[in-house]
Amino acid sequence: MDEINTRLEKSTANTVVWDREYKIPNDKVFYGFVHNGNFQLALRNMRLLAFTPMMYGKIEGATSGSIVFLNFKLFVLTRALLIFWSVFLIIAGSVMSFVQSNQWPILGALGILLLFHLIAWANFKQQLKPMRTALFKLLA
Repeated sequence: MDEINTRLEKSTANTVVWDREYKIPNDKVFYGFVHNGNFQLALRNMRLLAFTPMMYGKIEGATSGSIVFLNFKLFVLTRALLIFWSVFLIIAGSVMSFVQSNQWPILGALGILLLFHLIAWANFKQQLKPMRTALFKLLA
């Protein structure tokens, strides 16, 4: 457990503080934090991608080694934007359907909403592979 924690700490830069100049060292694979067997990491990219997953993890000791529990989520701002546009589309489609006495505006809004979520899901899944690869390479 301590070895995994140490490896993660050595390859993780502290979270970027936006109000001051901060450069992530080139030898750091992730940024985020690692503390007492818990970690919250994002893959260090040269450019920020909207659908980059945030990796939440917990390290627990076991008799034959350690177990690493992983959970991947979108960044909070990305989730907030998805929720905002989802609610906006549903409300706008409902109002337009009510005003026009027609079901096509709400069906169109639901179709656009489905498209937004499919694109978000596909991009999130696409970004998972490099993150998992980097973590497994670090822990191997």
